[in-house]
Amino acid sequence: MKTNYFFIIIISFLIGVTSCDVIPPDDIITPSSDSVITGKRVVLIEEFTGHRCPNCPKAAATASSLIERYGDRVVVIEIHAGIYARPSSAFPPNYQTTVGNEIHNYFGLSQYPKGVINRMKFNDSFLVDFENWGVIVDDILSDDNTDVQIASSTVFFSDQNTAKLTVKTNVDGDEALPLSLCAFVLENDIISPQTNGSEVIEDYVHNHVLRASFTEDAWGVPVAGIGRDEKQFTLTFDKAWVAENCSIVVYVYNTETLEVLQAAAMDLE
Repeated sequence: MKTNYFFIIIISFLIGVTSCDVIPPDDIITPSSDSVITGKRVVLIEEFTGHRCPNCPKAAATASSLIERYGDRVVVIEIHAGIYARPSSAFPPNYQTTVGNEIHNYFGLSQYPKGVINRMKFNDSFLVDFENWGVIVDDILSDDNTDVQIASSTVFFSDQNTAKLTVKTNVDGDEALPLSLCAFVLENDIISPQTNGSEVIEDYVHNHVLRASFTEDAWGVPVAGIGRDEKQFTLTFDKAWVAENCSIVVYVYNTETLEVLQAAAMDLE
C-alpha cells in the first residue's frame, strides 16, 4: 500500500519578513499536524491533442517549458480527442476517454493543438493557440492570491489496483460560490508513435495523458462554496495503466463561469 500527500495551502503572509501574523487554525487545511506546505495560485492547462496531429509536439513542448519555469504552479492535462486522436494501423493506441471527449465537445474544437487555460476566455474564446500560453500563464501567476485551498491525499492498493482519494477544500469569501470539484487520473511516460510535422516519431513520450475521472462524468461533484468540505472517491485502475507513472489532478471551478479557481497535482507513486 502506498500513501501520498499533496497540499496547497493559501496563507496570506510574505515570506522573508521579520514578523508575521499568527494563522488561526480554522483558516487553513491541515491534513496532518506535521505535513503543511505553503502554496500559491496554480494554473490549469487543458491541452487538446492527438497522436496524429503534426503540430501537437510543439504544444507539448510549450507546456513542458511552463512546468519547468513554474514547477507545480502549472498543471497540465493532455486530452486526446477529435480527428487526430483516432487510432489507426500506424497509430494503434487509443488514448481517447469518455470524459475527455465530453470536455472536447463542450469547447467545440475543430483545430489542433489548442489549450484552455483556467477555463477563462481570452479574446472572447476559451481556446488559445499554444504560442500564447506563456504570456497568459505569466500574467495569471503574477497574482498569487486565491480564495480556494485544496488538500488531497491518496492511498493506492496495489493488490486491488485501486486508488482511494480524499480531497479537502476550504473557500474564503463573504458569500458562497457555485463550485464543483473534478479529480482525474493522468499517465506519464507512455511511448507510442506521434506525428511531428511531416515525420513520425516512433518512440515519442506522451505525458499528462488523461485516463479517467474519479467522478461519474467530466464535470465533477459540487463542493461547498464557502467554508470547508471533504470528498472521498475510489477508482479501480485499468490493467493497461502503469500505476508508477500515474498522477492525480484535482481542481475546483466555478460552475457558472467555468473558471478554475485552484488546482493541484500529485504523483501516485
